[in-house]
Amino acid sequence: NVALTVPTSSVAAYQSAEVWRSFNVTGDGVLLSVRVNNGALGSVGGTASGLYPANTSVSLTAIPAEGCSLLRWASGADSLGAGSSITFTFTLTRDTVITAHFAQLAAYTLTFDAQGGTVSPASTTVTSGVAVGALPTPTRAGYTFAGWYTGQNGAGTLYTETTVYSALGNTTLYAKWTAAGATGVAEALQVNVSLYPNPFGDVLRLTGAEGCTLTVVSAAGAPVHTQQVASADEAIHLGHLPSGIYFLRIEKDGKTKTVKAMKE
Repeated sequence: NVALTVPTSSVAAYQSAEVWRSFNVTGDGVLLSVRVNNGALGSVGGTASGLYPANTSVSLTAIPAEGCSLLRWASGADSLGAGSSITFTFTLTRDTVITAHFAQLAAYTLTFDAQGGTVSPASTTVTSGVAVGALPTPTRAGYTFAGWYTGQNGAGTLYTETTVYSALGNTTLYAKWTAAGATGVAEALQVNVSLYPNPFGDVLRLTGAEGCTLTVVSAAGAPVHTQQVASADEAIHLGHLPSGIYFLRIEKDGKTKTVKAMKE
């Protein structure tokens, strides 16, 4: 019999097909397929499509055509990274299809809905594939601003100045507000939290805040990172932020606690 090597996941299908029954079908590795959404807008360099041993390290580099930019890497319907990640690396553990989505550089309008507050400017112009830049800080009597989101009441995606614009059209951002008490200060959250190391490098760890919502705010008052705290000793990856003073706002059930940290 003639030997035929196929991806391990495909051995059964080949062995059951009449046309391959005279072959000695064996499985060896996993299949990588690298694609682009439109070849006129860009290409991908690095590891080529093909059959590889499991656990192969893959490195892909997006090469946008002139006047274009990378919007994201995707595997099926799952987005794997924003346009700032021109190089994408991962370990190949199963058959995988990776698509680089490119778009022509285009200007769109980002509109700010203050949700009962006031904001200026009310909109700004952004460019696809490029970070949106500084965002305005709205004000509202009796409330604390908690970030700009693509959905109302904190739903959807949080936008910060480093968010790369990937929408193919105009977008409205909605202000999220935290109600303040009669004194104008949000009710204190009674939790014993600690940070380490502080000062920190790329990763800061937070203990004692499991089940809370964490928002990292710059010294200028702009939200720059948010996440749900899932563990008693949570890792907060802040390598994308510049050195400086940051405030960690920890929220749960309408109550808030703020602690300070410094990035070296």
